[in-house]
Amino acid sequence: FTSAASPASVAPGGTSTVTLTGSAAAGGGQVTKAPAMTETLPAGLTVAGTGTSFTSADGKWTCRVNTARTQVSCGYIGTLPVLPGNSLGQAAFPVTVAAGASSGAVLTATGSITKLTGEPSYANNVHSVAVTVQ
Repeated sequence: FTSAASPASVAPGGTSTVTLTGSAAAGGGQVTKAPAMTETLPAGLTVAGTGTSFTSADGKWTCRVNTARTQVSCGYIGTLPVLPGNSLGQAAFPVTVAAGASSGAVLTATGSITKLTGEPSYANNVHSVAVTVQ
C-alpha cells in the first residue's frame, strides 16, 4: 500500500491530488477477500468538492467521504482473486489546503489498507503522505 500527493507543495487555498495504491504482496497468497483502504487528513487539508462518494477511475474502488471531509474510506469492487504481486488499482481524490495555512507547514495524511490474504506482515499496509504549504 502506498500513497502519494501531486503536487507535493501547494499554496494556501490550492489543490493537490492524493493517490492511494494497493497491491497484493509478492510473497503472500492471492487476495480472495475484498480489502478496504482509508486515508485520514490532518487539520489544514480537506477533500475538495462537494461529493460524498466516488468510484476510482480504474473502476476497482468505491469510496466515501466523511461529513467533515477529512477522511476517505474505500472498498474494493474489482475482480477477485488478485494474484500475488499484482495491483489492486488506485483511488485518487483532490484535497484543498486551507486558505489560512502557514507557509512551510507540512500537512501529513495517514492511510492504511486492511491486512490482505496471506500477508506475512501488516507493516507495509500503513503509509503517510505529506503536502507542504508554499
